[in-house]
Amino acid sequence: MSPARARSGVSAEVFVAVVRAYADRVHDDVRRLGCTPTEAAEVVETSALGLAERLRVRPHEVRDLVGTWYRDARVYAERVGSGVEPEDLVAGEGIVHRSEDDVVAREALSQLGERDRVALLLRDAYDLPYLSVGVALGLDQDAAACVLGRARLRFVGLVGQAPPEPAEHNTELGTAARLADGQLPLEAVGAAERHVSRCDVCGAAVPAMREARRLLSGLAILAMNDTDRDGLIARATAVANRVLPSTAEVAAAAAAAADEPSRVLPPLGLTAACLIGAMVLGGLVALSGDDTSLSGRAGGAPTIDPSSPTPTPTRTTATPTPTRTPTPTRTPTATPTPTRTSSPTPTATPTPSPTFQWFAGGERLAISPDEGRNGETVRVTGTGWRPGSSVTIEYLNALGGSTDQRATATPDDQGRFAATIVAFDPAAIPGQHTIRARNFSGQQEDAYFQAQP
Repeated sequence: MSPARARSGVSAEVFVAVVRAYADRVHDDVRRLGCTPTEAAEVVETSALGLAERLRVRPHEVRDLVGTWYRDARVYAERVGSGVEPEDLVAGEGIVHRSEDDVVAREALSQLGERDRVALLLRDAYDLPYLSVGVALGLDQDAAACVLGRARLRFVGLVGQAPPEPAEHNTELGTAARLADGQLPLEAVGAAERHVSRCDVCGAAVPAMREARRLLSGLAILAMNDTDRDGLIARATAVANRVLPSTAEVAAAAAAAADEPSRVLPPLGLTAACLIGAMVLGGLVALSGDDTSLSGRAGGAPTIDPSSPTPTPTRTTATPTPTRTPTPTRTPTATPTPTRTSSPTPTATPTPSPTFQWFAGGERLAISPDEGRNGETVRVTGTGWRPGSSVTIEYLNALGGSTDQRATATPDDQGRFAATIVAFDPAAIPGQHTIRARNFSGQQEDAYFQAQP
């Protein structure tokens, strides 16, 4: 694998799957910006192939694949579009679906500002996740949710309903928007529902947002014609195979990254050599007559941090009397043993052992099944995790973005846990998805679920 291909964490197979899944929706978006069918086909293909090239040379610029594609396509469409109304919306040509409220929804959309219109189209008409909407708008997910919530209320006002006035509820708009479309994390739903039940403004806003989403979800989508779509997919596949890594190469790179800590061994070896050198110097000092210093180093090095000065005087003051008095017999040497077991020092000795095992042995994650259809319930088990430290489990889409599917588990005293998570991707993109477990101590492990089409 060449260094250029290795820089991208998106495989050619995932890139082509995204093109297949979103080509018609990107086409619809640029048609609504005023592109003719010929211009729209050019915009969709040029922006898609340009995105593959950007993944090769500047992958750090692509925070979300789908959102970046929409943003690039819109920028290009504004440059090349003729500004014509898509008449085939009225004629019904190339329509994927259309609800009875399509005309009313289109008229209301045309009266909104550009940012509101983009947010509503991407989230409610095309059902993109909040991460993609945020990237397309140049915002983070929370800010995008706030924009969407307010846009939904404005939209409802334009279709004849009286929306609430959330002037003093800006901070709640994003939460209300997520609650309205079922994308609020499960652990936050209860608190949000309680607030909605007590607040008159939010109590009216959430149903209004749901109505806006219902109207927009039935909006007609102008699909590409079959010839243009087939040509796009063929050329996108050829370019992706040339400039992007394969799934196997991405997996190999991930495995190499997982082994990265082994590269710190040389510095650790140097540190160990320095410690050994210090011990040798201590021995030389002992030979010159400092018998007490040598015994302090030899006894403390294996179990106690050598940098700590406290244990050394403790032992030198307590040890001389018993060790020199019983020299003729071995019986007194057993006497200090109970004294040490009762002291606080040994109780600290077992504590570092599990910690070393957790990080040196590595945490483990297993899933069953490891493949299935979108919406499959997956059992997740872990071993070697820090006991009592809550583990968050997430299901990430094929692009590594959030699907808002989460679960939590608490490892037992042996560092084991078991939980279930729903492998549901709202975009329904097939291919390799990630189930990621992590805790607040910095432990993290990934397992991979193959989503079938």
